[in-house]
Order: sequence, then C-alpha cells, then structure tokens
Amino acid sequence: MLETGRRNSRSGGGDGPHSSHMASSFTDLMPSLMVIFILLFVATLSNAAKTRQTTTEILLGALKSALAAGGMDAGGIRKDDRDPYAVVIVMPEDLLFKRGDWSVEQNGQAYLKRMVPALSGSVCSDELRNKVASVVVEGHTDNVWSGITPGGIDGPQLNLELSQKRSMDVVRWSLVALSAGSERDCFRRLLSASGRGQEELLPDLAGDDPRQRRVVFKIRTEQDTVNGVARGLVKASGN
Repeated sequence: MLETGRRNSRSGGGDGPHSSHMASSFTDLMPSLMVIFILLFVATLSNAAKTRQTTTEILLGALKSALAAGGMDAGGIRKDDRDPYAVVIVMPEDLLFKRGDWSVEQNGQAYLKRMVPALSGSVCSDELRNKVASVVVEGHTDNVWSGITPGGIDGPQLNLELSQKRSMDVVRWSLVALSAGSERDCFRRLLSASGRGQEELLPDLAGDDPRQRRVVFKIRTEQDTVNGVARGLVKASGN
C-alpha cells in the first residue's frame, strides 16, 4: 500500500510540468489567433464596404433611369458628398421656398406628383427593397436670421424649426402623390423628415441666396457596417 501510494504520488507529480507546458503553448498561440481574427475583421469590413458601394451605384443608376423615363431632369441626382453610402436628389427651383414660408407651392406639388412615384418605384422594387435603409427629406434654410432677431428670438433655432416644417410639408405631399397599396406602405416606412436649418449651406452660394432655401431627398443604403462585419466573422469562423 505504501509503495502504491508512492507510485501514485510520483505519477501525480509528473502531471505538473506537462500541464504547465500545455498552458504555455496555449499562451503562445494567443497572439497568432489574435492576428487571424484581425485579418478576418479587416477582410470582412472591406467586403462590407464594397457591397454597399455596389448597392449605391445600382441605386444611383436606377434613380437616374426612372426619372429620365418620366421625362424629368436626372441632373439633380448624385452621390452624397458627406456620405459615401447615400444618394441625394436635389429638388429643382420648383421646390424653393419663399423666405419665412414652409408650404410647398402648386408647381412644387406638381413636381412631387411626377417624381415621387418614380422614386418609390425604384427604392421599393424587388431589387432594392431590402437594400435601402431610409429616405430622408432634408429641409434647409438660408442664414438671413443668423443671430438674435429684433424680436429677441434665436435666429438659428428659428431656421431649424422652419426647415423641419418645410421637410414635413414635402413628406406630406410626397405621400399624397402615391396611391394606396403595398408600394406606398413600403415608401412610407422608409420616409422621414429632418430639418437642418442653416447648418449645411451650399458653399458656392451666398448665405442669403434664395437657392439655400431648398429640400433634398437623401436615400441611404442598408446593411449597417458593424452588423455586416459581425455576420461575416461568424460565417468565416464556421468554415
């Protein structure tokens, strides 16, 4: 019994260096695993960006074709200068507002009646329906009220409220332009209004130029980059 206990003791003591060696090997492996993870992360991030860029190009082409087919000028459609994954439609002078006013006039309503069905037909098509994240109507003002008005009102705040009203009125007439049905429901879910006030003036124009009082449709593509990366990493780890 004593001899058996000694053998067990010697045997148990022999596991110590072996376990230590295993732990050391695993620790040495961690940097390599981290490098592999980082490479996968970078590759997936790059693929996600390329996918969104391709979607943006498809969206841009579809919108230009739709407006041209409707007899409208497609020159106001372009990629957003501030967002590489968005396309903007700059409304023509038909949708410029009078100073201090936020109501879309009759010629603007007529333009929306022609343009919005073409826009909704594109973003709610089978090809793009699941690739478009949002359609935001942005309202903008000039900077005439850039300080405190004579009545003691904060000018930039007043412009912010005014631009929100403008964008909301465009949203209202945009929905009026569409007949009831699944496409209108799809477009309404994507649609929202945002007042930008005087914060994003057109750089090539004077701050009080009437063309500053404008409305822009911003269409942004789907697939949040972080979620796309996470899905890609999960997929890659399963291979």
